[in-house]
Amino acid sequence: MEEPVDYLLHYGDSDHWFFIPQARDEDDAMRYFFCIEGYGQSRTLGTLRPELCVIVPLNDYLRDRDQVDRRVDAMRRALRTRQDADEVL
Repeated sequence: MEEPVDYLLHYGDSDHWFFIPQARDEDDAMRYFFCIEGYGQSRTLGTLRPELCVIVPLNDYLRDRDQVDRRVDAMRRALRTRQDADEVL
């Protein structure tokens, strides 16, 4: 059995990261986030959507933060583009 890993999870257009300790894998980290954070956020943001998550092992983030931040920035731009297009309709 593999050792649990600490993950960081970024969701949607937020400005912060969620620390997910000791998860078995990315799916386990996402389940934890949706169970713990999901109830309160779903009340304010609607249904939580996995495609809006960026999940990285903490060690990967610490090793190459710039690359991970570029992934988040690209996701944010795509999300804003979709939101702007929806407003036009």
